[in-house]
Amino acid sequence: MAKRKILVVCGHPYGESFDHACYEAYLEGLEKAQVEVESLDLGALKFDPVLRMGYSHRMPQDDEIDRSQELIKWANQLVIFYPIWFSNMPSLLKGWLERTITPKFAYNMKGLGTVKHLAGRSAEVFVSCDSPTIIYKLFRLPQWEIGNRLLSMAGIRIHGFHIFGSCHAKSDQQRRDYLDQLGRRAATLS
Repeated sequence: MAKRKILVVCGHPYGESFDHACYEAYLEGLEKAQVEVESLDLGALKFDPVLRMGYSHRMPQDDEIDRSQELIKWANQLVIFYPIWFSNMPSLLKGWLERTITPKFAYNMKGLGTVKHLAGRSAEVFVSCDSPTIIYKLFRLPQWEIGNRLLSMAGIRIHGFHIFGSCHAKSDQQRRDYLDQLGRRAATLS
């Protein structure tokens, strides 16, 4: 069996956020796992997340986007951390996905179907939100947006979607426990 190659992405723009702490705890756990790891902290990257001409014209070359696409192609699993804001992902993450999961690189339209160039890859998604977890489990809006619309277009299958809800009501101990749980989870990957 081929060694697992994991790309871990933090989609929160602020480096001091709880989502960033989750990202760091997961990366620390992966140091104990028998996997190859690359990471992208989108808040630290310098790229234009706005698809200024839609898909009607190609955007100017961007080294950060080119590197991101190389890492996506290299990985057989993506792990993505982000907060849910107004029932959706931050614009930084959505812009990055729109700039990287592009025609020709990730997929092509063929008749009424899609040729999925990144098929065989999977993604695990960890989100935080202030709403109770049950709201998003019932309505599945964030899962639909990233999984059924953005990643599945390229053939990337979501195999786990984890929600840390009611963040504003969590104690510091509950947050530390969750960070420890993430690190332990990552450490068991092989």
